[in-house]
Amino acid sequence: MLEYIEEIEVRKETHHTGKGLLYTVLSNKKGIGSIEEIPSKSPWNWLLKFLTLRQAVSRKVHIRCDNEPDLLLYKSRGYYKDIFLYSASELIGTIQPEVKVKSPKMTVFDKKGRAILKALGKFGATDFSVYSDESVKCVGTIKKRSAVYQSMKDNLLKEDHYFLDIRHLSYEEKVVMIGMTLALDLYF
Repeated sequence: MLEYIEEIEVRKETHHTGKGLLYTVLSNKKGIGSIEEIPSKSPWNWLLKFLTLRQAVSRKVHIRCDNEPDLLLYKSRGYYKDIFLYSASELIGTIQPEVKVKSPKMTVFDKKGRAILKALGKFGATDFSVYSDESVKCVGTIKKRSAVYQSMKDNLLKEDHYFLDIRHLSYEEKVVMIGMTLALDLYF
């Protein structure tokens, strides 16, 4: 199904709940999947969350899309750690974030250690242009935008959405782009 999709919206459903992160994956305003954090029983994670050091928490996240194999995203405890993306216990890619104020960057490496995608952001880290390792031309984008709701309360309290332009990417690259969106939400 992801093969034929050109644009995806990733909508965060919860901000800081005891259960963890929860997202809905949409295409053409229709739900096509979900992203859900597996709750951790680690006392270290509880302590880090209590101290509001959420970026340092280890995370395991399930990514489910209709008619696609389930994916697992894993981040170990600590700041700005690499994020690993697995499908059926096989490594698909490693996302390495470079957090800089003026020029944030993420690089994705395949299981053989070759760079396959690079996402370059601008000041504020709301828009990322994605480049293939083989091309100097932009092959996709990730944009963080605020949604407009009917009430002022919802506008102030509800989360931003991520919009992905993935029309020029292969299936594997599209899967990695969803993982990059989570990295963007965790780190930037």
